[in-house]
Amino acid sequence: MERRKHYRVNFNGLLHAEEQVLIEDGTRLTPSTLKNLSEGGALVELRDFEDLLTAGKTYQLLLDNGGEVLGVDAIAIRTDGTTIAFQFNDLSTEDKKAIQTKIIRMSMISERIRNESPEDELAVY
Repeated sequence: MERRKHYRVNFNGLLHAEEQVLIEDGTRLTPSTLKNLSEGGALVELRDFEDLLTAGKTYQLLLDNGGEVLGVDAIAIRTDGTTIAFQFNDLSTEDKKAIQTKIIRMSMISERIRNESPEDELAVY
């Protein structure tokens, strides 16, 4: 069993904008949704079954990073229908920091959402 090298944050409908990813292959942009993210890569779900991508090929992922666009090169290492696992390729120091920032921000939001209870939302103060 292979162990993961990096911590991952899962995106389960947390923030619509943060989850949007465009995959660029040099000729077209393919819309997809970010499922999880780590310092080593990302798991995305394609929105259209027509846009299947090829494992082993390098793409550019365009990620939302707090309102800024972060473009990183990534290799599609595994495909399973519309789900694709990418490994980041030759990240700059700046890109690594941007990904770490996104992971921290999304971890904080995820934790906050998990800790909220329905009673808290209905409470009157």
